[in-house]
Amino acid sequence: MQGHPLLSVFEHTEQQNFPLILVVGREPNGNTKMERFVGHYDFRQYPRCGFWNTSYGMVAHIMGLPTWQLKQYCVERHGSPIVYTDALPQCIENAEGNKWPARWAIEPKDIARHVTNIFSFPHLIDRVRLVVLSGLEHEVFATSRTLIMESCGKHTLPVVCLPFFHGMNARKIRAGLSGDNCQLIREIVGSFLTSNQMANG
Repeated sequence: MQGHPLLSVFEHTEQQNFPLILVVGREPNGNTKMERFVGHYDFRQYPRCGFWNTSYGMVAHIMGLPTWQLKQYCVERHGSPIVYTDALPQCIENAEGNKWPARWAIEPKDIARHVTNIFSFPHLIDRVRLVVLSGLEHEVFATSRTLIMESCGKHTLPVVCLPFFHGMNARKIRAGLSGDNCQLIREIVGSFLTSNQMANG
């Protein structure tokens, strides 16, 4: 069984050159480990994924668009400015009622290797203009959070820490974004929307 991709992009994002927003969640849903390869996500396949919907909703709100319209633009352009990864290298099933023991059981050295791997894809990382940490305020994520922020510092990437991407947190998420954050997102998505590069579907 193949593991979960380290970075997940929409359709042909890798083959294009518009700027990106890297969204970092807690851990993927599943029972495998994250492995060092770039995979794909498709919001059409899982239209009720709260994490994806909330992140797209946040960006769409800043752009003055309905969420469905932003997604439709991504479908038309065969790519998206939103790229996903996670703070921890081990998947945990969503059905798991208490995820904290599994999170605490992950070795710091494995987390360090994982974060190093996240930043080892220059063809994508060099395009990132903003890193968004979602729901990583708890101490269990401290090692990953610190290492990610250190790596962002080395790449001179701005980082914003927001509440977990769930629909119930939408107002808190918007309140956590500064004016500079919002302007940067407008520039990133604006570049994506005006890009003349259209990958073949």
